[in-house]
Amino acid sequence: MPISGYSAPMTNSRTGEEYERGGLRFGSSAEEISGFLARTAGKALLISDGTALSALAAASAAPRTCSVVLEEDALPLFAISDGVGGVVASGNACTLRAARCFAEIHGIPCLLLPVCGALDGVFERTGSIAIDGARAELPLAQGEVVCDLPRMRKSLPLSYARLLLSRLAIFEAKALARFRMGEYPSLCERALSQIEFSEDPAKIVLSNAAIRKAEAEGLPSGEGAALSREIPAETAYRALCALYGAFFRSGKPRRYFTPDYRARAAEAQCEFSACVLPTREEYAARALALERMRGACDAELSSIVRENPAHLRRIRALGGEIAGIRGIPPQLKTLPEKNPGGLSSVIRDFGLMEWETAACVRGE
Repeated sequence: MPISGYSAPMTNSRTGEEYERGGLRFGSSAEEISGFLARTAGKALLISDGTALSALAAASAAPRTCSVVLEEDALPLFAISDGVGGVVASGNACTLRAARCFAEIHGIPCLLLPVCGALDGVFERTGSIAIDGARAELPLAQGEVVCDLPRMRKSLPLSYARLLLSRLAIFEAKALARFRMGEYPSLCERALSQIEFSEDPAKIVLSNAAIRKAEAEGLPSGEGAALSREIPAETAYRALCALYGAFFRSGKPRRYFTPDYRARAAEAQCEFSACVLPTREEYAARALALERMRGACDAELSSIVRENPAHLRRIRALGGEIAGIRGIPPQLKTLPEKNPGGLSSVIRDFGLMEWETAACVRGE
């Protein structure tokens, strides 16, 4: 699968044009930080967290630098005195977003050294930032992005699994469009063409970069992304494949059954008022749509699932562990309430997300 359309050269070119469009490159953290400090006026603020202290250790002793170790709240950044001319951040998504927020507010350049190849926190245009305990959606600066592949090695199994979830999210978006629950933009097909399933670390990172940038433009991240925040991404992918497969293969709306939406919201610890419930007309229309789309969706999903043994082998080759699934993960059952509007919400409304779903997930 060609990825030439993605503007992320595998070089250490330092052209202003590349920085301007947010280009990604591969390189050594130490060398990139040294180069960034050499061309930064004033002090450089080094931001890290518990996942990336070593990446900035050498630079912290350099002149004109000050260091901050963040947990989740970005308030310590705003206690820094004036005179900061650039930001270097290495860590998880929360840390990268906080650094980009600081850089945006002060109008200064930032160098991003993500530790995870999934590249969360790198390309979003806005992000949820906690400042003194309060969260707000704030604009984020575009940064120079450098991927140090040896430092990313441990994240590669997760990064590969995130590509699987992104592929499934595109299938979900198409299915929801057939239910008339949203659009299926051409952006989905473009993003699909940029996913390359490979054991090559650089290709895994580049594919994730393409998807994260597409998500910044409006590509749906899918309910799998929400589920993967509660259980391992690979487990979330397999559980959703099983659920979707059972639904399109043999799922039938339960005509005389209505889910107890209030009880489900209480089980998920969500506000009942936030639940999105279909009208009688919408329910009937979706039941008819299911029969029209069943064959096409089942065939498309089968072609995706057919590659799962190869995907699992690659995850193991990258050093990942494959957890067993026994029955339905409890987080899957409450997914429609925690992530309204996804495909599992349709399955729930048809009365198919109750206890018998465990048998469906096992493929019985």
